[in-house]
Amino acid sequence: MKPVEPTRVAIDGIEYEFHHISVRKLNRLLLKIVKVVGEPLADSLDPKIAEVAKHDKEKAKELIDIGKIVKSLSESLQEDLVDEIIDGLLAGATCIGHGSVAQNFDVIFGGKLVHMWKVVVAAGKHYYGDFLQEGLGLLSK
Repeated sequence: MKPVEPTRVAIDGIEYEFHHISVRKLNRLLLKIVKVVGEPLADSLDPKIAEVAKHDKEKAKELIDIGKIVKSLSESLQEDLVDEIIDGLLAGATCIGHGSVAQNFDVIFGGKLVHMWKVVVAAGKHYYGDFLQEGLGLLSK
């Protein structure tokens, strides 16, 4: 079996590599993510969104989704679970010039909270790209 090659991305001019994480760990992490955003995610797949978005479909959908996610997070946010998700997504990440993101988290992201979230999102796209593109489509059928 051929080893999985890391993916290298530049975020705000800083390069990161996302290395392989076991599928079992990623699946458990996905379940934790769903616990945090599952309800708004399900609502966002609701066909009624098309009715709401008659004038500007994309903008209305985006705003509805953001509102639902913020509502869900504010109602049921578990700080420890969010930290576990961030740690899990960044467990296989390397910051070029700084090494392991997990081991150098505060050095890399100190004073750069927005940057940290950009890296978390990039990691999510790397590890769950096929689920975000194809898996959600299966749920809406």
